[in-house]
Amino acid sequence: MLGLDSKVARAAWTVLFIVALVGVVWLLREVLFLLTLALFFSYMVSPVVRFVEGWLTWRWGWAREVPLVLVYVLMLAGIVSAVSWVVGEALAQASGLAGKIPELVKNQDAWLRLPLPAWLEPARASVAEWARHLLEGGFEQFLPFLKTLSGQLLSGLGSVMPFLLVPVFAFFFLKDGRLLSDAILWRFPEDSRALMRAIFGDLHLLLSKYIRAVVLLSLSTFFCYEVFFLATGVPYSMLLSTLAAVLEFVPVVGPLSAGVTAALVAGLSGYDVTGLIVFLVVYRLFLDYVLQPWLMSEGIELHPLLVLVGILAGEHLAGISGMFLSIPTVAALRIVYLRLESRAREVVR
Repeated sequence: MLGLDSKVARAAWTVLFIVALVGVVWLLREVLFLLTLALFFSYMVSPVVRFVEGWLTWRWGWAREVPLVLVYVLMLAGIVSAVSWVVGEALAQASGLAGKIPELVKNQDAWLRLPLPAWLEPARASVAEWARHLLEGGFEQFLPFLKTLSGQLLSGLGSVMPFLLVPVFAFFFLKDGRLLSDAILWRFPEDSRALMRAIFGDLHLLLSKYIRAVVLLSLSTFFCYEVFFLATGVPYSMLLSTLAAVLEFVPVVGPLSAGVTAALVAGLSGYDVTGLIVFLVVYRLFLDYVLQPWLMSEGIELHPLLVLVGILAGEHLAGISGMFLSIPTVAALRIVYLRLESRAREVVR
């Protein structure tokens, strides 16, 4: 009876601990999200920083911290400068588009020129009218946002301040990441330390592959869209290219939204979107079936069903940020499950 009571007590304490842990994570979700962004940023810049740091250390014999700080600061300054210029150009085009949105939305001829699938042609007028009302209602809220975006950014600087800590946290992850992981590993019992080291190694490979892939896919999307848009005269090219690059970080839904937005904005501006739609479809096929599998060859192996369920769950729990984190989270849980399952099979044998 005493043994049964002790088992029940341990089970109850375990449940209470898990509930408390979930509660603490939920209360600290904003801080944890910043730390996650910092971890992702450290993985993004790590290849370049490590390469230059190693070359400077070997060539000049400097202490490790000196080239790390120098390279990190210079690279961060370059990223901030490039992003500021691109975002400034995109905002300028967004401001110009905002002033024309009411006219574009009410342009009935432009709606009737938009290409539709053959099976929707008989209902073109109804579809165009429905889409026009839908967009008009949405743009009534979107228009003031675009016009006052710069002012909102300046007046809301206080809310942006926490994100300025991301590169600071990322620097410490780069500098002391191995020490942190070793310190965590030594907190586990000796008999499970090898298992945890294997899980940490798998998670390291996962994050390095995933972040590298997403960043390269985003840069590829920006440059390919911008080159095509400029070459073919698509209006608001910088705005649409930047939007597509940013939405590349949101799985499935992001690229689809970017493509639809580009086609609508170009079509309503009087541009023949037939070639644009062909480009978007061909580029998406290239990205999904050639470039992305090559970049993520050994990092993420998820069934499409898991991807969709993860995206829906992430959006329900945390909106856009949840969708962004859904894929690495599901992939990490899969890695932990497979390692634990493999360990359980070894124990049974």
